[in-house]
Amino acid sequence: MAGFEAPNDTFYYDGQIHALPTYAGASNYEITGINSSGTIVGYASLGSGYVPLLWLNGQVYDLQSLAPPFTASYGTVTLSQPFSINDSGNILVSGTTPSPFSAIRPYELMAVPEPASGSIILGFCVVTLCRRRKRLAAVLR
Repeated sequence: MAGFEAPNDTFYYDGQIHALPTYAGASNYEITGINSSGTIVGYASLGSGYVPLLWLNGQVYDLQSLAPPFTASYGTVTLSQPFSINDSGNILVSGTTPSPFSAIRPYELMAVPEPASGSIILGFCVVTLCRRRKRLAAVLR
């Protein structure tokens, strides 16, 4: 499968061309990953930044709104661009930590089935951030 973009439309090709739903106010879509189930991740321009997107079952979702907020001791991580999605539904995405330690780091969002409805909710697996936070805490002591 391959994804391609147009300024205000997004498509993917798996032998046929499929149009994807758009996200309100966004433009310049980029598909960055498709798994074997047809779940798609990517991003689009929104305002002065990017909105990380998930296309699932004919709907488009903002990954930031699906993921529970991860608040480090210095603020909330802002997600920007997904890199890929695997067949388990785990998504590798970049995120920015706020000042004073502002940095772009990779995060893994793990798909977790919700028992009552079977829908997907996302949780953070922040191994990289936890390691860096522990190192930073040791340095600051």
